[in-house]
Amino acid sequence: MRKKQYNFEFLDYIDENANNLIQDCGEKWYIIEISPQGLDKMEKLREYIIKQYVLYEAFCGELGWCFSRCTHIISNQINRLVSDFIEKRGDIIELDERIASLYSKSIINDIVSNTKTHMKSVDIVKLAKAMRLFNNKDYYTCATILAGLIDSQSINQALNDTTENTINVSQCWKCYGKVIQEHFASKYFEEKFPYKETVKSGRIPKSINFFASLKEGFDLYNQQVIDIISLSFSMLKFFDNSDWTDKLNSEIPSSVNRHWLAHGMYEWNDIRRVDCIKMILMLELIVSLYDSI
Repeated sequence: MRKKQYNFEFLDYIDENANNLIQDCGEKWYIIEISPQGLDKMEKLREYIIKQYVLYEAFCGELGWCFSRCTHIISNQINRLVSDFIEKRGDIIELDERIASLYSKSIINDIVSNTKTHMKSVDIVKLAKAMRLFNNKDYYTCATILAGLIDSQSINQALNDTTENTINVSQCWKCYGKVIQEHFASKYFEEKFPYKETVKSGRIPKSINFFASLKEGFDLYNQQVIDIISLSFSMLKFFDNSDWTDKLNSEIPSSVNRHWLAHGMYEWNDIRRVDCIKMILMLELIVSLYDSI
C-alpha cells in the first residue's frame, strides 16, 4: 500500500514564524544594537528562535523522527537533509530512506546498547528479541515488539508514580503526557502539557504552544528539554488518530502508527527498516528520560 502525504500545516507554521520574525525585527534581525531597544529586540528574537526550533522538531515528529543522543556523528547530515526537504517540500519516502541509510549497523548497536542501560531486565529480553528480528529483516514482527515496549514504558511509569494524582490512565498518550506534566512541565515550561486534549480539540497546536512557553533561564542547550521536545512530537505522530477507511483506498499513515500495528491493519511488507529505526529512537529517548526520574 502507499503512504499518505504528511501534514503540510507544519511547513506553513515554520514559514509563518520566519515571516513574522522579519516583520517584527526587520530584514537585518541578526544585528543587535547596544541599547534598551537592542535588549527588547533580543527578547523578541529569543521567542521567535525558540518557536522556530519547536516547529522544526514538530515537523520532524510529523515525519516520525526524533533524533538520538547517539547520532551526533550524523546530525549535520540529517539537518541538511531535513532543511532541504522543508525548502523543497519534498517526498517523504525519499527523505525517510536517505535518513535511514545514515544509520549504520554500528550506530544502531550503540543506540540499542545505551537503551538497555536504562531498562529493566524483563524489557531487555524483549528488546534483544526485537533486534534479532530486525537483523533478520523481519520488520513487521520487530515493530510490533518495539511498539509494545514504547507503550509499556509510559504505562508502568504512570502506575508507579508516587504523586497524589496516581490513576489508571487508559490511553498511552495520556500516560506519557501525565508523566511529562508531573515531572518536567512545571520545571521547564510556563503552560500545562496538553495530554488530556484530543486531536480534534487541538492537541498539536497546543503542544506547540506548550513547548514554546519555555521558562526564562532555560535554553535549548538543556539536553533534557531537547529530548522531551523531540520525543513528544514523534509520539504525537505515533499515537495519531487512525482513519480505517484509508485501508479501502490502499493508503497507510505517512509514518508508522501504533494503532495500525496493534490492530493488525498493516500488510506484511508495509513495515520497513526505516519504521523500526524510528521506533528504536523513540524507545531510547523515552527510557533515558524516565530513568532520570
